[in-house]
Amino acid sequence: MLVLVHGLCRNDRCWQRDGHDHGAELARDLSYTTAYLNYNTGLHISTNGRAFAQMLEALVAAWPTPLKEVSIVGHSMGGLVARSAYHYGLAANHAWCRKLRKLVFLGTPHHGVPLERAGHHVDLFLEKTPYSAPLALPG
Repeated sequence: MLVLVHGLCRNDRCWQRDGHDHGAELARDLSYTTAYLNYNTGLHISTNGRAFAQMLEALVAAWPTPLKEVSIVGHSMGGLVARSAYHYGLAANHAWCRKLRKLVFLGTPHHGVPLERAGHHVDLFLEKTPYSAPLALPG
């Protein structure tokens, strides 16, 4: 099984463009069955990661034939969600983690992106005084 995980502000249809379906091509070329994760990019990565880990566990358990392997391709934020899912899956001793063979990241910002890091520093600054603290994002 190959699971494709979209990036920020996208959905599962982003794997199709101009009549080309990347998931179908990968399935054909690599002999995979393709699945697409659609998640809410407005939620925290850890929230999506926990939910994704549980969904994969349920999917693997309900699969009609024994799965040989699971592979995941994550684009941008989807890579962070996939990495988070693996973390939570390992912690919960999920069966899909033992079947995971490939975890591919496409443009995944593992160290954050400059704008996000700048925003974090602004929040830290705003929290310093009682006058600007209400403007800081809740932690």
